[in-house]
Amino acid sequence: MLSVKFAPAVGIISEFVSLFYRLETDGQHAELIERADIPHFRMNFGGNGSVRFGAQPTQLLTGNYVIGARNRYSVVEGSTAGHIFGFGMLPAGWAALTNASALEYSEVVTPADALMPSIAASFAVSLSADDEFEAMVDKASTILQPVALSATDIPFWFFNAVRSWLDSAAMPELHDLVKTTGLSKHRTEQLIRHHYGAPPALFVRKCAALRIANRIAHGEGQWQDYIGDTYYDQSHCIREVKRFTGYTPVQLRCSNTPKMDVIFQRRRALHSSAA
Repeated sequence: MLSVKFAPAVGIISEFVSLFYRLETDGQHAELIERADIPHFRMNFGGNGSVRFGAQPTQLLTGNYVIGARNRYSVVEGSTAGHIFGFGMLPAGWAALTNASALEYSEVVTPADALMPSIAASFAVSLSADDEFEAMVDKASTILQPVALSATDIPFWFFNAVRSWLDSAAMPELHDLVKTTGLSKHRTEQLIRHHYGAPPALFVRKCAALRIANRIAHGEGQWQDYIGDTYYDQSHCIREVKRFTGYTPVQLRCSNTPKMDVIFQRRRALHSSAA
């Protein structure tokens, strides 16, 4: 059995972290399909797990670790009782906590003490398996707030430009972002790879598919109504949504399974944090 709790990041931390969460398994084999996503920091309190990206070799999930940016869906499995506390790292959070290339660590599981040693040590000392979820969120926020306050060299101007660019069209063209930022095409491509963990074309495809998937999952009427100008036809939409979420559009409409409940709970938490 799989259960999960979410809590939005608040205040200045919300510019660095998307959500805090706690995922629990009761010892039975559990499988969770996770969408293409931003990097995540996770603390493993008991239990053993693994993650697989497509046809790549399975990677073990033990101790405290970071999963890099994901450019396709992944399958996470666990077979023993335990729970995980974690949070998603927005581009500013990745930059402040790791100062590393997101592309280099994309779809790679890395021990947290190797990638962000001081923060990982603080979490290891402060959080314990017996803590309630709310206490974990409070402790994590206390650890992260000084990092957020001292992160004065984060290129928020670029992150804001990328956000506006993605909102400007279903499939925005790179030259529009180049024009907005005033940077060269080469430099713009470098920054997207470094901060978002994917080449620009793949990054746009990922964001478009996740946007359409959210609309399909939470909209009314036929799912085909939400394709719009994003895809050539239904089969194109199905392939892209499946690649980046692990589910077909029809499956995204079925919210009566434990796996899909996780997706819908996460979406509700994101909405509450934006309210």
